[in-house]
Amino acid sequence: MGDRAGIGALWVSDVHPLDRRPATTDALLALSLVAPMVQRARGGVMLTPAPGSADDVARMTGTLQEELAGRLEVGLRLGRLGPIAFEAYIAALRRQWSESDRPMPPVSLQTELGPSLAPAVRAADDAVLVAGTLEDIEALAKEARAACAASGRDPATLGLAAELPVSIGRTTAEAWARWESDEALAGLGRPAEVAIFGTLEQGHEQVIRLAHAGISDLRCVLPEVVDVHDVIAQLTALSIGTVDVLAPGSPRSRAPEPPKGWGGRPRFPTT
Repeated sequence: MGDRAGIGALWVSDVHPLDRRPATTDALLALSLVAPMVQRARGGVMLTPAPGSADDVARMTGTLQEELAGRLEVGLRLGRLGPIAFEAYIAALRRQWSESDRPMPPVSLQTELGPSLAPAVRAADDAVLVAGTLEDIEALAKEARAACAASGRDPATLGLAAELPVSIGRTTAEAWARWESDEALAGLGRPAEVAIFGTLEQGHEQVIRLAHAGISDLRCVLPEVVDVHDVIAQLTALSIGTVDVLAPGSPRSRAPEPPKGWGGRPRFPTT
């Protein structure tokens, strides 16, 4: 559904993206299962690597790269690896990947950021910023650029992604209903502060704010609701495009047409 709608990348994680519980399905296996259905979007797998696992991860991601026709992205959390060990881990992955004739997947780093993590930031293609609020994301973006400077790397060469929960509705009430229907989202706090939340117009303002902070990629944690297809439709109008158009005063995207048969829904759907 996301592939057909025009979503740029579909990510699978080895832990729940909000409360960090272990995932019920192996992330590599899950992405492998959906790979035949994904014709255009990139496929991303977010892993928490164990020391000494680089050879196995390189082999499995190499297979995924083939299944996705070269559209794989690999994300890594720092986990038990220190910044220096992380840099070596990525180097080991790239050595293994270089032995095949497939394109090398980009690698993103997800962790707390700061000048002490310069080796890790130096090695990754992108940094994934995960924080409590939109204000925290803006602060982390500054820290990521400081880490680049500490490593001698041009900050413009490091992609910055923000991982945030999303609940967009055709009305604020609908956005609230989706938010409160998902227990993992409902416990996060005030959604306007910790998520892309509200109507399409309100979402536009939040995305513009992130773009001005230097965020170039938005990784959305979707609510687990029966009408998630409508959330995906709203997202295509919210953020697909280039950062260049996300400027104050720029024309807003037209809202997508309601799904066939849509006419509102009960507070607690029964089907």
